Amino acid sequence: MEFSTTCGANGTFNAPQRCLPVSCDVECTRFKVQSGLGSEPASFSLNGKKINFNAQRGVNIVQLNQKGDAMKEGISFDTFLSGAAAAELVQFLGSMPSGAKILVAVQDSAVQTGGTDYLTPEAKQALSFFGASRINNVQYQDGYALIGQKGNHDPIAENLVGRSRGPAIVETTVSCKEDIFGPYAQFDLEQASNLVFGQDLLITCNPGFALHKDRHNVTTYSVSCGTDGKVAQPLDKCVPIDCGKKPKVKHVVVVGSTLYGSNLTVTAQPGFSLDGLPVKRESVTQVVPTSVQNTTNSSSTDTFCIFCSETGKFVGVREFKPIACAEYPEVAEATVKVIRSGVQSAGVLLATHTSRALSFHDKSESSGLGRKRSGRTTHVGDVVRYRCNDGFRPPIKNASSVSASAPQEFVLTCSGTGDYETQSPTDLVNASCLPVECPGEPIDVPFKVVVSDGVPRPLMVEYNMTQRYSCFNGFSLTGTPNGPQTLTNYSRLIA
Repeated sequence: MEFSTTCGANGTFNAPQRCLPVSCDVECTRFKVQSGLGSEPASFSLNGKKINFNAQRGVNIVQLNQKGDAMKEGISFDTFLSGAAAAELVQFLGSMPSGAKILVAVQDSAVQTGGTDYLTPEAKQALSFFGASRINNVQYQDGYALIGQKGNHDPIAENLVGRSRGPAIVETTVSCKEDIFGPYAQFDLEQASNLVFGQDLLITCNPGFALHKDRHNVTTYSVSCGTDGKVAQPLDKCVPIDCGKKPKVKHVVVVGSTLYGSNLTVTAQPGFSLDGLPVKRESVTQVVPTSVQNTTNSSSTDTFCIFCSETGKFVGVREFKPIACAEYPEVAEATVKVIRSGVQSAGVLLATHTSRALSFHDKSESSGLGRKRSGRTTHVGDVVRYRCNDGFRPPIKNASSVSASAPQEFVLTCSGTGDYETQSPTDLVNASCLPVECPGEPIDVPFKVVVSDGVPRPLMVEYNMTQRYSCFNGFSLTGTPNGPQTLTNYSRLIA
């Protein structure tokens, strides 16, 4: 740009114009978030204009579009009443890309008082990846507001106001020309809005970000205001760091991302949970007495999340335990063999007992792989094999009697529900060994059954029982006068 000056009549030059440095036009965006209680609803504003969103009880989240100048999506999560809502909140935040901006406001209350806190640690952890920190201190009917960006260690703005002390309000300039500086960086907002030619603006990557995902220590760069009034595009921008290979966790399926701001969802294989309790109760055919069913009202979970932290290390790694069943039933007149599946300890551990005498034998003890365990507790996949003693059989459905032709063995398996299920025979009535029943043998002369102890005996008796017969008067066993009139039959096992 050129200009000229003229020598005046007084012998001096007219006051020249001044050359000023070119200013880079850097627009900034300003947000306001206010929590709500009762008749005063939570609200969200962008550059002084209210965002059209009807806040509901619980945690209300507005996700902004990529430019940060309009609402992309808004959802309410009733964490006051539902644990499922907290799980949906985690899923919603987890699906957002790094750099996504959110506005958060609590309506009425996010948690209960003196009861179940449905705003779970996982939900608070998910919010922490947007810079939330005071969310951990939210109590019943507290006002809470947040402006956050995924991947920021600190909130853009956050406020927590105690119950009955008014709404929580946050209002701040969030970003200037995000498309130029990149979504994961921090800089001096005032300097950026007044940047002129010849000046440099220092850009620092947010914690958890670097100029390369695998070079975690390279975190700063600068941009300059050019002669054309535009900020020069940097060669590299901040990106989420990568925590590396997924952590090794046994008996699981892992899906998700290892980048900072994302998470890995870890789901246990069937039969495992975080504390060894059943994940949920299912309707199964029970073949054991109520006393040995897993009747606990407690339940567990088979899923957790692992997060890549700003330090480049994974956090939240846990281990699953095999689900345990109650002690398997002791069955009189039987021997039992317990075959361990190997998920709880290596090797095969056998337990044998007759009647109520119990002893353990570890067949792999000599190899050093086995480990003795006391008690009769089993874990998922363990098999309990019973063999009834001679003269005894398990009861079978739809059978009119306990027959010697029935299988002599039956097998129970510890299932993933924490209960025992019958493996064979599939038509087992319950876990027991009953005496086989012998049919009364026909006698070709009139007789009567001798009543003992006042209890009439049927024509069918159990194993190891006896039945006495007495001929009517005028009859004998030999057909001779004064011949023997009494006969005793002994029940016996007929293979």
